[in-house]
This record gives sequence, C-alpha cells and structure tokens, in this order.
Amino acid sequence: MSLLNSFLVRAYKNRIDLMRAVVVGPPGTPYYHGLFFFDILFPGKGLSKPCPFRSNTEKWKPEESNIQVLVSIQCLVLNSKPYPNNKNAFMLTCQAMIQWLQAPPRHFEDFVAGHFRLRSHQILMNYREYTDQSECMVQLFLKLVNALEANGSYCKYHLSQVRTEKEYTEERETNNGPVTKFLADLLD
Repeated sequence: MSLLNSFLVRAYKNRIDLMRAVVVGPPGTPYYHGLFFFDILFPGKGLSKPCPFRSNTEKWKPEESNIQVLVSIQCLVLNSKPYPNNKNAFMLTCQAMIQWLQAPPRHFEDFVAGHFRLRSHQILMNYREYTDQSECMVQLFLKLVNALEANGSYCKYHLSQVRTEKEYTEERETNNGPVTKFLADLLD
C-alpha cells in the first residue's frame, strides 16, 4: 500500500484550524484495510505551523510536516503487535468496519463506500487469517459479510468457503459441539 493510498485528509471551509483525517490500516497487521478517523485541531492560526504530537516513543519536531503525524500513528499504533493481542485488535477493527459501513462519517461517505467495495475480498481473506471459528468470530464474520454486501460487494463466495470448511470439519469430527451446529444452522 503506497503512502498516497494510506491517508485522506479533509479540511473544513469555515474552520481552518480543524481537519479530519482517515488513516488506512497497513498490510501485515490486524488493522489491514480498517479505517481510523482523527479530528485534528491546529492551535492558533490554523495550518501555518505543524500541530504538536507526542507518543510514548517520540516527540513532535516542528520542522516535520503535519502528514508525519499520520505516518507516526500508522507506524507506532497500527502495527503488527497490538495491545493486548491480534485477535482482539482484529475483532475491534471488524466492528469498526461494520460501523463505518452503516454510518460513515460526514463528508467521507463516498470514500468509505468505495474503500470497502474495492477491498471487500481482501478484507474477508484477512479475516480468515485471524479467525478461530468461535461463535463470536463466526457471528462477526456474518455481520461483516452482510455489511459489505449492503455496500454493493459480492461476498457469497466467502460464505461458501465457510460452508466447505464446516463440512470438512464435520467429516473429521462427528461431534464438534455448539460452534459447528451454530455454523450449520446459519449456513443452511
């Protein structure tokens, strides 16, 4: 993912001291293709000087551009070793995706719809990397598929893949407990 595809910043016509930015979650992380929105307030005279930024590991340097704040967020926060763990970070990212699909932030509606429509297949393939087939993960997967399809993406292929995996699992073990039964009930 290039830097140009990683950020989108919008300014307000009547508020030169305020901007809203979206950072796209980077590849190789549980945040991949997630959207993270930030409101940025510039003290004083708006965009005339960079805004202060401080993380646990680095302090803002005035000579750096404002875009460096977004790069720092992406590198320092949205990385491959989230706290507390990858599964929780991934689940929260999926829940945020569903939220943004259902109610995108004002002035970002077209961006959100296009972003998820173009990346739905990659998002669902990334999902398979983090899933453990628990009931909560299956429920989240189905909600995500429904939200992506409501946005205009075709996701039935991924549902059929889950069905194939379910059938394979049932063949291996005759009694898998409530998760397999839950999957079977949802997919039939």
